Amino acid sequence: LRTIRRSTFSLPVRRVAAGAYVVRAGDAGTEAYVIQEGTCDVRSPDGTVVRTLQAGDVFGELSVLSGRPRSKDVIAVSDVALAVVERRALAEGLGLGTWAGAFARALAQRFAELEARMVEPGA
Repeated sequence: LRTIRRSTFSLPVRRVAAGAYVVRAGDAGTEAYVIQEGTCDVRSPDGTVVRTLQAGDVFGELSVLSGRPRSKDVIAVSDVALAVVERRALAEGLGLGTWAGAFARALAQRFAELEARMVEPGA
């Protein structure tokens, strides 16, 4: 956790009040996040909590990497501080212009396709 906090010191920080949406399903993914303080719930479109995220957890990367809309809502359970990782910074950090980046993009795309099939009726 200390390493993550040190590595995000130069990223902009966004504060979100408890109860507020951080991201909404269907929105374009232009940023990913690292939770520095607080707790968020990830909710499916029907409102079911599928995961609770805490300090050190990351989210939003799949939408940024795959270019697909957000698949879940993320709601602040408590007041949260988020390090904001813009698409450009994520691309540079992961080396998306390299062969390794091509693998990261392919994995994100495949995971997004799998996730979409899992939430389709009758899937």
